[in-house]
Amino acid sequence: MRTLVVLAVTALSAGFALAQGGVELESYLWRPDLTSTVRSVAGDAVLDPALATLDLKADLGMQDEDAVDYRLTFHTGPRSRVRLAYLGLDYGGDQRVARTVEFDGQTYVVGTRVVSALSLDYARLGWTWQFIGNDHARLGTVVEVKWVEIAAALRAPGLNPPVEEADSLSAALPTVGLAFDVTPGRILSVFGEVTGVAAGDRGHFLDGEVGVRLTPVPFLTLVGGYRKVDLRIEDDPDLAELEDSGPFFGFNLRF
Repeated sequence: MRTLVVLAVTALSAGFALAQGGVELESYLWRPDLTSTVRSVAGDAVLDPALATLDLKADLGMQDEDAVDYRLTFHTGPRSRVRLAYLGLDYGGDQRVARTVEFDGQTYVVGTRVVSALSLDYARLGWTWQFIGNDHARLGTVVEVKWVEIAAALRAPGLNPPVEEADSLSAALPTVGLAFDVTPGRILSVFGEVTGVAAGDRGHFLDGEVGVRLTPVPFLTLVGGYRKVDLRIEDDPDLAELEDSGPFFGFNLRF
């Protein structure tokens, strides 16, 4: 997946190299606080659904990890832009479980050492059109396609023989939302954006952020803000829920 994202960025760069409004390359360090639950069931049923529903922090000892968000934006007009973005999250845990749990049909009894891993690949391609307002305050719509894959794995190296199970869920989701920019001065601007979709029993996806930009020189912008991603993908009985929220900061280079 991550190789495909790099190839897509290269292809889009070539296709939009002549964008009249310029090109922006952005990189943000995000420090989210993780809340996540997964459920993986082998076969049609599980004897006790509560055993297969795992809190990744409480049950598996996963810790918060920083992530880097990469964005490539093409300004296609004075109020419109196309953006390709990618975010990868990786979490891990290593502890003895305090209760008996199940994952993908495998039971891990109380006291078993479980080494766990969770990864999220999140790519999105969107178009923003801020058709309301003026040069100092703009509001408009965001139409975006999001692709997300969550993969989880549990390993018990102390068992004889050692046990390892893995499962993943993925989805492609069209989303809509709003974006605003307020520019009170030459070097300062405030921005915000929220996109999402509700898919009934299949789940939902919400991604929102608000922040401040400082532009000391025309080609460089310093960025800071707060972001929240709320994701639920359900393929009954399997389930992946993830809520990440926290501050971010980084830079933006404009060409």
